[in-house]
Amino acid sequence: MEQLIKNRDGIIIIKQNKAFTILELLLVLTIMAILSGLALPPINNYQQTIKLKASVEQLVSDLRYVQQKSIITASQHGIVFDLPNNCYYLIKDKDNPQVLRKITLQEVELKNSNLPRYNRLHFSGQMVFFKELGNLDHRNGRVELKLNQVDKQIVFSSNAGEINIR
Repeated sequence: MEQLIKNRDGIIIIKQNKAFTILELLLVLTIMAILSGLALPPINNYQQTIKLKASVEQLVSDLRYVQQKSIITASQHGIVFDLPNNCYYLIKDKDNPQVLRKITLQEVELKNSNLPRYNRLHFSGQMVFFKELGNLDHRNGRVELKLNQVDKQIVFSSNAGEINIR
């Protein structure tokens, strides 16, 4: 908006106002609020998917670790899933167990495992042990990790110790 102003000497000066009106600012803020409200749910779902994927990758990495330890040391290594406490243990030697490490899952929940029970420690849980050649010590099985509505299954095949994510 331009204004014509006459100074003391009679010279006309053109003054331009470069400010926004309150109505324009409110309109821009309303549009930004609507757009951010539309963007938040997909961002939240994406963050949950990333957290779940990271937990699944950690578990698969730990499974590969105990599988390789079984092959290298020629003794059974495995993982025992403690579903009620939402954690799992890396175990050395199935018959004389030694806990190598305990991993507690923070936001991701361990669910629905159909693996055999293991009762040789101060806790009981469902187990995955690998033989000296890297294959499973028992039949096929699976364990499920879940975060809110998103879930992933890790499926074990007894033939060659194959591990698949679904």
